[in-house]
Amino acid sequence: MNSGKRLFWLSVLLSVSLGAFAAPVQWSPQVFEDQWGKTHTLDDDTQWVVYSHHMDGNDWVKGAFNQLKLHDVSAHRLLYVADISGMPSLISKWMAVPAMQDYAFPIALVRDSQRLADWPRTHESVSVFELKDGQLVAEYTFASREALQVFLSMNVLAGHD
Repeated sequence: MNSGKRLFWLSVLLSVSLGAFAAPVQWSPQVFEDQWGKTHTLDDDTQWVVYSHHMDGNDWVKGAFNQLKLHDVSAHRLLYVADISGMPSLISKWMAVPAMQDYAFPIALVRDSQRLADWPRTHESVSVFELKDGQLVAEYTFASREALQVFLSMNVLAGHD
């Protein structure tokens, strides 16, 4: 393996971390509205939650989903949740959400900062929560689009249960 590939895989491995929650998180049921005004439910059938809470994180998820052609997220028991509560409401209403309507996949949008106050956040990262019957099994944290994409490809798209 050449040094470029080794460096890539090393960065992927270093950007993935497995963690546990310090506080309990209410996973279900929760109903979210997407960028088209449709509702999506986080419930016992949800196996994967991809969670971003910053603009770069949204770009990483968008890039990974598009690269993997992961458009029918419900077929993979996945829910993508984006916390946009820090975005000024005029920006979200007139620019960001209309831009998200061009995405090929739904985004469960969170506009109230208190709604996910108990969900863990790691600065400048995207989290993936693995659930089984509404209970947290594992939390994975990614510091790059590439690492997120590799994980989704190997776990979510591969039908990992």
